[in-house]
Amino acid sequence: MSRDFSPKEFAQNLADQAKDLVPDDLSSEHKENLVETLHTNTLLAAEALVKREHDCYRDDATCEVISQIIAEWTFHKYVDLCRAGIPDEFFQGILQKIGYEIYEYVTEATEKGVDTSIILSNTESLVQKTYKKALLELKKSKKISSKIAERGLFISNIDKMCTEKLEQEAIEERKKKKRAFWGFIEEFEFFVTLYSLLMGVYTFVFYGYDIFIFKAFCILFVVSIISLADKLINGKKS
Repeated sequence: MSRDFSPKEFAQNLADQAKDLVPDDLSSEHKENLVETLHTNTLLAAEALVKREHDCYRDDATCEVISQIIAEWTFHKYVDLCRAGIPDEFFQGILQKIGYEIYEYVTEATEKGVDTSIILSNTESLVQKTYKKALLELKKSKKISSKIAERGLFISNIDKMCTEKLEQEAIEERKKKKRAFWGFIEEFEFFVTLYSLLMGVYTFVFYGYDIFIFKAFCILFVVSIISLADKLINGKKS
């Protein structure tokens, strides 16, 4: 048995984290039930893990990873059920089936020493298979309509979150490139100003007052352009 791993503390910690991740489009009741369901399923899995006799469960990290896998899929599938319009009365049964299948597969694979990346990949396939089977059974027994079943099979919160993450990363990358470009413009602005001033002094010393006046007007023109560029820079940065 793990000596430091506390199922209650771990389950509560994940539940607390989930509160900040629940999508805004869920109702207040669903938000509360999601967190409560995640806490319950995580606690049940964690308590069962520390009672297993295999040596691998003496490692706290192993218990944490398996418990978290169940917690995360509970979270995502609860959201999918909500968005699909599945009646609340079927949530618990579906999520229990998913949690059970995950627990059975992941513990067996872990005890056999299967690589974590393979376990995660196979778990996702297993979850989708179990979820699909549950919805089709509800459809077959006419407990949900074909439309709701199809919507439930199409919706995927985990895919939505991944897509949003990729989009945010792309936005940040574009902002980074834009900042780099306008940073170059600022450096260019400095050197143009310095060059104009030096040319003005050089002209006055070597070519006289009249040419200096002409150069002064040129400098004023350049400064005006720089001022306009500065406004553009500030506008782009904001």
